[in-house]
Amino acid sequence: MDEQEAVTTAAEAEPPQAQAPAVPTTLHEARAALRQMIDAAIAGHPTPLTRGSHHALLSSLAHATELGWDLTQAPIHSIGEARKRLGGLIQDGAEGRPQVLRRHRTPVAVLLPAATDGPPTPPAPQADPAPDTAAPVLVVSEEAQQAVQTSPAATPESVEEPVPEPTPAPAEEATAPTTSSEPQLDPVPVLQDAPVPPADSPAADTPAPAPGLTTPQDPVTPPTPLPEQSPPPPTSVTPGTGHEAAPRTSRRLAALAQALDTVLPTAAPTGETTHTAPTVLSTGIRTLDDALGGLQPGRFYLVAAAPGAGSSLIATAAARTGALDQQQPVLYAASGLTRADIAARIVAAHLPVDYRRLRAGRLTPTEQDDAVALHHHLAQAPLYIDDGTDLTTGAIAESVPDLPGLALIVVDRLQATEDPRLPLSGPTQITDAAQALAHLARTHELPVLAAVDTDDPQLIAALSLDITITLTRNDDRLQARITERDLGTQAALTLHADLAHARITDPAPTPPATPPQAPQTPLQAPAAPPPTST
Repeated sequence: MDEQEAVTTAAEAEPPQAQAPAVPTTLHEARAALRQMIDAAIAGHPTPLTRGSHHALLSSLAHATELGWDLTQAPIHSIGEARKRLGGLIQDGAEGRPQVLRRHRTPVAVLLPAATDGPPTPPAPQADPAPDTAAPVLVVSEEAQQAVQTSPAATPESVEEPVPEPTPAPAEEATAPTTSSEPQLDPVPVLQDAPVPPADSPAADTPAPAPGLTTPQDPVTPPTPLPEQSPPPPTSVTPGTGHEAAPRTSRRLAALAQALDTVLPTAAPTGETTHTAPTVLSTGIRTLDDALGGLQPGRFYLVAAAPGAGSSLIATAAARTGALDQQQPVLYAASGLTRADIAARIVAAHLPVDYRRLRAGRLTPTEQDDAVALHHHLAQAPLYIDDGTDLTTGAIAESVPDLPGLALIVVDRLQATEDPRLPLSGPTQITDAAQALAHLARTHELPVLAAVDTDDPQLIAALSLDITITLTRNDDRLQARITERDLGTQAALTLHADLAHARITDPAPTPPATPPQAPQTPLQAPAAPPPTST
């Protein structure tokens, strides 16, 4: 039985739990299944992982050793750390830098470079040294060996008498290298008529060969004079400091015409007016969209409200509308919530159906039929949920390249009260996270909406963000105040908190008031004309 048949037979004989897991198609699936993939690698079932154009293989340490990889200097990561930085570790492993994963204190798996179709790539062979850099090989003749054995320098008496130095040629006296006046031990005879090279020659530090010793080198040629070097370009000096200024890099400049194209309509050659502004996403609430102009690329929106006032429901509405109604890829970063919480809110708001009865499993038969019919539609929505407890802004930014065409990032939520288990919690962490998310929106040209569970005016003012939506709830009425940095309050509006269906909606339309009608006086019969006298 050959090796291939043996491997196939062993794989078929293993129990089902040892079989390799399904290859994840997104980085989120890979993070969620990392422990199962490590177990499969230990059992001999490596998993190929791809990030963009980088291909790696999660395999066992024994497999890597068989391929010839030296893991003694490879960096080691815990499983929790590897889950956070999985995208970067895949790229490092694919570029030929193996990344070892450990469970507790024991290394258990490694990320290796792999080919596009999955097989691992062995390490590149070590290149042989170039011929011109190899050390010269000395060939010792029999005459030289006899000279060394019979040389008087090997006896103690020869140390007392210095070996006579060669007399340099008259033309070379000025450039001959100086030698120490102390006696030098030389086990081989010195060739008296050997020319002494100049001090500036590359061969000045090379001792003259002894009789019978030959080297496979070409004769030394006189050095060619170096061309005169042009003076270096002048460097700018910061006035008053005397220090050289850092090299200046060109800035990315945009003409005003380019900026106008994003906010103003342009006239087409036919005279028609077209608008070139990028497509904006909806929050799912028409009143809020009218005040914001939709969720625009490159802007960061912070929804601030006290706990239970509805900031998280606005985040869910934006994600649900973008992914289900507009069919745009949405990343839902959930901090403190689970994927089950998010799915239940989406189902309750989309059907709609009572949220509490949905979570308790007490839907009516009609509602259950509606939920089953909705399941296929919801499953096709490009909504990606990251509910890891180790969620950070760095992990969110790392997921952006893994979702082609990403149109919206929703962060639900930043927590004012510090929780050591949640990195996105605490006043200091909120400030850092908000600034990082605003930078993420600008650099990737996509809208980012985050909910924070506080309406503390001092904390919100200290963040100094693009757009802040502050909510205040009174029963089912929600007052929303929209402020913009440097411009203050831009709008104040009223929304409806439909908590039974876990959603925020437009306020119910007020029926038009009927104008009061004047009271009608009863009709009176015309009075009879007075009798006429005859």
